[in-house]
Amino acid sequence: MPRVHLLGPVALTHDDIPADLGGSRSRAVFAVLALHAGRAVQRHELIDAVWGADAPKTAANQLQIAVHRVRAALGEAGHRLLRLEPGGYVLDLADTDLAVFRRYAAEGAAAARHGDWPGARECFHAALAGWRGALAADVDAPGLVAARAAVDEERLTVLEHRMVADLVTGHAAPVLAGTAAPGLRERLWHLRVLAVAMESGTAAARDEHARATAVLTGATGLDPGHGFRALGESLGDTTRAVGAVRSWIVGDAAALRPRPMELPAGIRDFVGRRDELARLAEVLAEGGTAVVVGMGGAGKTSLAVRAAREAAALYPDGCLFTDLRGADDEPREPHAVLGSFLRSLGVPNDAIPATLAERAALYRSMAARRRLLVVLDNALNAAQLTDLLPGTAVIVTSRNALDVGGTSLTLGMLSEGEAADLVGRFVEDAGSAADVGALVAFTGRLPLALRIVAVRMSRRRDLGVSRMLARLADESSRLDELADGDRQVRSCIAIGYRRLSEPARAMLRAAGRLPVGEFSLGVLMGLTGLPLTLAADVAGELEAAQLLGCATDEPGVTRRFVLHDLVKVFAREESGDGERRAVLTRGLRALHAAAVCANEALAYWKYFPQPARDAPDPDIGDSVSAAPDAWFAAHRELLVTAVGVAAELGEAELAWGLTGATTSHLDKTAALEDRRAMVAAALPLRSRLTGVRLADALLISAKALVGTEREAEARALLRRARIGFRDAGDRLRAASVACEIAFLERRLTRQRVARAAAEWGLARLDGGARHVRGARGWLLLTLADISYLDRPERGFDLAEGAIAEMISSGDRVGRAMAMTIKGMAEVWMRRHDDAVADLTGAAERHLAEGDLSGWMTARRGTGDALANAGRFDEAIAVLSRLVTDAAAVGAKEQELRAKRLIASVQIVMGHHQDALPLAEEALAGMRDRTAPLLTVLCLRTVARAALGLGDLARVRSAHAEAMTLMPHDHPYADQMRALLTEADAGEPA
Repeated sequence: MPRVHLLGPVALTHDDIPADLGGSRSRAVFAVLALHAGRAVQRHELIDAVWGADAPKTAANQLQIAVHRVRAALGEAGHRLLRLEPGGYVLDLADTDLAVFRRYAAEGAAAARHGDWPGARECFHAALAGWRGALAADVDAPGLVAARAAVDEERLTVLEHRMVADLVTGHAAPVLAGTAAPGLRERLWHLRVLAVAMESGTAAARDEHARATAVLTGATGLDPGHGFRALGESLGDTTRAVGAVRSWIVGDAAALRPRPMELPAGIRDFVGRRDELARLAEVLAEGGTAVVVGMGGAGKTSLAVRAAREAAALYPDGCLFTDLRGADDEPREPHAVLGSFLRSLGVPNDAIPATLAERAALYRSMAARRRLLVVLDNALNAAQLTDLLPGTAVIVTSRNALDVGGTSLTLGMLSEGEAADLVGRFVEDAGSAADVGALVAFTGRLPLALRIVAVRMSRRRDLGVSRMLARLADESSRLDELADGDRQVRSCIAIGYRRLSEPARAMLRAAGRLPVGEFSLGVLMGLTGLPLTLAADVAGELEAAQLLGCATDEPGVTRRFVLHDLVKVFAREESGDGERRAVLTRGLRALHAAAVCANEALAYWKYFPQPARDAPDPDIGDSVSAAPDAWFAAHRELLVTAVGVAAELGEAELAWGLTGATTSHLDKTAALEDRRAMVAAALPLRSRLTGVRLADALLISAKALVGTEREAEARALLRRARIGFRDAGDRLRAASVACEIAFLERRLTRQRVARAAAEWGLARLDGGARHVRGARGWLLLTLADISYLDRPERGFDLAEGAIAEMISSGDRVGRAMAMTIKGMAEVWMRRHDDAVADLTGAAERHLAEGDLSGWMTARRGTGDALANAGRFDEAIAVLSRLVTDAAAVGAKEQELRAKRLIASVQIVMGHHQDALPLAEEALAGMRDRTAPLLTVLCLRTVARAALGLGDLARVRSAHAEAMTLMPHDHPYADQMRALLTEADAGEPA
């Protein structure tokens, strides 16, 4: 199992062998996730933590790359250990040195409370022994500053506790050594004075006390605290003075009184909740108020009882507990609760006041004289609590968000590991890890649902994991299965649902029909037809009732929510088929309108989707236009799955419209699999389209086939699309298709056909409209890409022209790509320094625009330019990093092309033995992708490496294969013939 090191420099080790976490960004992401191991960290939280207020526009894309690097460092289990959930990213690794430190510290405190001071001393020493330095000491991330300070405060507290244990067990020397420079920390001075008293006597201790007082008063202008001043008076009795510091750990037990202990028995199979228990422990240690909020069945009561029991030693006057029955039709009245509390505190029945105000006053007076812990379980609202908060430590649990002050803690679901652990505690043979994972997924990791399933399986031998999975797989009866006597998930959810307003119920039913569990307020507006302000209020009602979770805190239409899987099942049960179709159609139309608006704001003029039938809501339109990349990134999963929903409803125009509106975004982010999934879902409805909408669907279908073994089919579809747009008089889109044809024909080594297609497209464009200038820029760029191999100066001039058109049209991605082609032309013109500069600048522009595909292409060009400039080591470094990054985002073709270039550099360096297997690997991958031009490049590299090794037969076979893949007048054909000539002459490379 991997081990996480957070104390000192951040590290991840496998069996004590360090893993490569990558650069500063990925290390920062890893540190933040590890600090919150087992808890979902939202994307915006990670971005804020890593970049702070200066986060770039590309932070979301850089975060994705960082996550991929961390997963790679985690090894084969990377995707299981670091997963994306509706609430954010979860790192399921509990084995951190910080957790070990805290565990030893807690065990030491527990030992001290039980009077085992030698054991406490040993634990505190063990906690500090693992301290290598400040939290994530080598990571500069704004979000770690406060956490670093808090963890360092934990260290100082444990250090003080260790010194208390040292003194109690008679070891003053370590305390003197540890307090040689106590600074302005009063407790360290306190301990030092005690150690001096034990080692050197009362007189020396009084001198040290006077020195400490002078230092503290001189630095702060304030007198030391009461405890330190009292120490000066008790130095004659060292035993008593040492006994006083014990209370720093165990509390003041001098005034024990008969105490109520009303906590119910804790569940024996309690699992997880480490962070929540630690937070509650902090609050209770300070005598504060904690409000635990969560949906029904989340385990709020179990957590509160567990935390109260662990903190009970701090409250020698007892613990009061009551169930306020906030989920019942008749919640408990504060008057009755106070009567019960007063009786528990020893007030006779005849002395309990009659009125609520008098009872509350007596209760507060008695609580003020006690160290008392109160647990108010299952509260309905803040009004119910007004007279029940005594001014001492309190834990409140509720299904509703409550504004009663104190610390609020929202209780989410168990992690996958914790959920599996819970099942395993009931079921001896729960099956394979995959089966348990599926079981956990069906329950949504809701503790109540997990417990019901596990208990049922433990009671019935015939109800094994496979049968239970089969039962839970049917969504229509899933909630029936998640019931055991009076414990029912459905009734838990229904309690909150019944108390909602009708608009909130309608919104919940609508959200339940979405194919994803996370969505924005704008999506809810589209589903319900509500304007922004009203939709926000209704969503807020659902959120307060814990039926809708908040995924981000952004204001306005971009605020994101998460719907628990079982709440979604419940919502679908409450929704009829007629409502379902109306809601989904309305929502899909609104989503399509927003996607078209976002696409327009991208200003990426390579493709022009069909217009939407509706205009977006003005608030949505303004938000989308202001940040289109962010909108697409946040809604991509919904857009991909929405196509299938539209297809199921028979909405052909919507299915293909959504696919088209998302195309440019998917081009930029190299999300080829998402595009293919959308096209596959919409394909059965393509035959229902006519005219330009059919032509558009043909174009999108063809784009999905590029890079597969069906590129010949893509050519045919593109021809049909061009004819369709041409016949409809849509010259702009006909030219756009011509650009795609030219790109594909070049890829298939048909240079002349590619050039003719691009020139045909240019001839169709006239005028100076923004879209026309953008389309002209892409056609010039494509011609430049075709030309620079055999006419680099011509390619350079065309790229310059493309850059001018891109600038005038506002197409920033197109400008970056034209700069990339310009740099590649400069490589062939032997202007290597210019090429490196232009390609490096292009890569930066691509990244700034979130264009991962272009970013990788420009970096590949940079590596090529460096190699041609003779800067071989730099070239290999750039290309090797590209291999890693391409693999991380699933860009297989970019990965293979980078590997081929590395092999080419190795050949120039004379490392033929290293180059040949790498070139063969790239070749095999390109053959699988049926990419003729790229396959020819790989064959050329294989032949060069083989020639250097004297393997003339391999040179000849590579030549023979290459010549079947390209015309004899292709620029690469002459290069392959030259290699064959060398092989036939038996000459070394």
